[in-house]
Amino acid sequence: MSDTGATCTSDEADLVHKLKEQAVLATAINMKDEAEETNNDNNTEEVEPAAVAVAHPFVNKQPSTFLRVHDLPAVPTHIKISSDDYDSLTSLGLHYLIPTNNKKKSNNKSTDDLKNIVPLDGHTADVVCKSVCENLVQFALNCLFSSEEMWTADRKTAKICKNGAISPELLLNLGHEEVLLWTGKFKNSAYYGSDLPCVKSRGLVSMSPHNLATLLLDSARVPEYNKNSLGRTDACTMQSGLHCESEAFGPGEIKIIKSVNKVPLVNVHLEFASMLHGRKIDDNSYILVGRSIMEASASSHPSNEILLNVHWIQGIPGHPDKCDMVNLNHLKTSMVPMMLAKKIGLSSAVSFMNDIRGVC
Repeated sequence: MSDTGATCTSDEADLVHKLKEQAVLATAINMKDEAEETNNDNNTEEVEPAAVAVAHPFVNKQPSTFLRVHDLPAVPTHIKISSDDYDSLTSLGLHYLIPTNNKKKSNNKSTDDLKNIVPLDGHTADVVCKSVCENLVQFALNCLFSSEEMWTADRKTAKICKNGAISPELLLNLGHEEVLLWTGKFKNSAYYGSDLPCVKSRGLVSMSPHNLATLLLDSARVPEYNKNSLGRTDACTMQSGLHCESEAFGPGEIKIIKSVNKVPLVNVHLEFASMLHGRKIDDNSYILVGRSIMEASASSHPSNEILLNVHWIQGIPGHPDKCDMVNLNHLKTSMVPMMLAKKIGLSSAVSFMNDIRGVC
């Protein structure tokens, strides 16, 4: 998704210009304040740049970027597009979502999977993004903590957690040597990708919740902790700042990102285009959620998809420079054999946690 081809009226152009000037001024003031700080400790709480609600440059153009919401029933029906609506899919450039026989069959799972997509741009951009982000955060939290029946701990994790819930004290005792691991599958077979394994990991990180959330949200800093990353860029930012909140887009940062990653154990590169949203949950916790997008400019369905990516970051009471991080990763790709998906997922989860710890 890029700005190429986007058109704005003179009033909209003036608004964008004014917002950019405000952003530059706010950033300059913030940089001046930061320069006066004398404490350079890595774990000192960073001052986040002034939150800026960005004028969405695609509000008046035809939708070109879409997101699955099959598992987000609370998203308003009137903004959804069904895969049954062949005329709309064709006019929007999503012809590759239409079954080749142009007819829906009750046993055509590929068609059923593609129901309920929403445009992230166009005249409903603000309404859609606000609703999708709110529902995606709730769904992510439910997957992490309210659906324990979907998760199976590995042998070591099961032994460590045999006495019940994972407490801050347990994490502090485990230190930075352990990564707790679970694998799971969605029980609802109607969910797109429910046949694919997902991986959850959890561990202690010596960084404040705010600093860690800021690190994960910053595309330019991905190479600092992800050795498998070949680059991540922000293609479009709807709203900037973890602490930002606007009437149009709600709380937190919302953007479209493009990334390329190497896959451990197999010699392939995976390209992803996805929406990333980060927000503050309360005074001591943050969440980041991501999901792949579909683009009207594409010639075919994405071969690699982030079905759900979650980072939940919770502070440790009495330890402002430490946090409890829980990650969930659910991918669909035609480039990794199914028999290796679980092994690669677990290996990647451990590597990611240890690489994050290496930045501290």
